[in-house]
Amino acid sequence: MSPRLRQRAAAINALEALKNGPVRATLEGLRESGRAFFAALAEGALPGDGRRVLSDVSDALRASHGAIDLRLEALEAITRARREEPLQLIARRTTDLRGDLREVLAGVHATDDGEISDVVRWVDVRARSVSLGASPVDVGATLRARLFDRVPTVISTSATLATGNSFHFAKARLGAPPEAKELVVASPFDFASRAALYIAGDLPDPADPGFDQASADRITELLRMTRGGAFILCTSVRAMKSIHGHLAGRIDLPLLVQGERPKHVLLSRFRSSGHAVLVATMSFWEGVDVPGWALRLVVLDKIPFAPPHDPVVAARCARIDREGGSGFAQYSVPNAAMTLKQGFGRLIRSQRDAGIVAILDRRIVRRGYGRMLLTSLPPALRVRNLVELAAFWTGLAFEMEPAIAGNGAPAVDTPGEAW
Repeated sequence: MSPRLRQRAAAINALEALKNGPVRATLEGLRESGRAFFAALAEGALPGDGRRVLSDVSDALRASHGAIDLRLEALEAITRARREEPLQLIARRTTDLRGDLREVLAGVHATDDGEISDVVRWVDVRARSVSLGASPVDVGATLRARLFDRVPTVISTSATLATGNSFHFAKARLGAPPEAKELVVASPFDFASRAALYIAGDLPDPADPGFDQASADRITELLRMTRGGAFILCTSVRAMKSIHGHLAGRIDLPLLVQGERPKHVLLSRFRSSGHAVLVATMSFWEGVDVPGWALRLVVLDKIPFAPPHDPVVAARCARIDREGGSGFAQYSVPNAAMTLKQGFGRLIRSQRDAGIVAILDRRIVRRGYGRMLLTSLPPALRVRNLVELAAFWTGLAFEMEPAIAGNGAPAVDTPGEAW
């Protein structure tokens, strides 16, 4: 047996030893106290309400935490007494978990320097899970003390750090020194000729009850133009389900929706189809790479403002307001600009990519903050009506079709052709 296999066998044997005798009783007690703890956290909350502030620690929650901590303490002692590395790892993780739980329930967080940072405690109740956490209201102070003030040179780089051609928001959030040098590097992609940004300024306001139906109608028109190959990115699960329901039965294209299959399976099916339509939420706005003609249309249903009632968002905006600023203008808008840029970034992944990004939220051209949001986006051709968009698409499809056919990919349909 190889040394690596012997090490794995030893680890398995060490972990199996925890399942017997008094250790088993400790683990079973930990499982039961954990259920009671999360049941107390979820009391009075409805699944899907989103994160809510944990303002008070009830007697039931405090008692169930005491039961968990007692059993974690026993598990920590048992595993620390053993020599096996897997059990030593469990001991260390148990120590960390006990400390984290105490800090979250206390509503404070101690840094390595002994300073206490301001945090907001929250509970998130879903259909199949309950989460407890604490998030810092201001990460800048911690990063400044532990990173920027200690390391001589720090380089922060990202494709979406700048908002409105400025790093002011990112520097404030990260705690970077105001005098830090800035550099915006132009993209190597030819957005002006290979991408169009269509803004549906004639649709109802997103708060209007008819917005989802009108959005689905417009999406159908866009899908007829591009013959699929589309991401429909929504800002909420409710909107995703609504738009998916409106599209089902109306389009003769493979229709996928987030949640019906694992993410990697959905992406694999989308890539191989060439004409698929994927309706998804925020988890597809970033970190998803589909280069090529399989993705030629990205539809963003609304400006991706963070939920104003989310405990962390509310706390960060409230702090800015207390300091004499505007939480909406200084936090919500630039944060939305960065997310909007990430959503746009799903379309162009290489110099050969091309297509359309459509924004269905008319506020981007009717509200004062829209200018900053648009300035943050790549310099694609701005289009305000479907006639101009169809003309752009006809030229683009004519240009792309020979290259696509040469690669064996699906041929491009002419805009307006019957399905």
